[in-house]
Amino acid sequence: MNKESLEPIVNELIKKYETNFKGVGQPLRVALTGSKFGPGLYDIIISLGKEEVKKRLGSKILV
Repeated sequence: MNKESLEPIVNELIKKYETNFKGVGQPLRVALTGSKFGPGLYDIIISLGKEEVKKRLGSKILV
């Protein structure tokens, strides 16, 4: 997993919810870290890894 593979996913969320990067990034950052502030979203996701991200998001995301 790297930034290049994450960008299309984030861009699709931006398009789907008709928002901007902050509109997607900040809620994800809070869901993953419990804070509005910290490292970049991509750095957080890459550091945690796919399984930990899925675990932390759990039921917070409605598909």
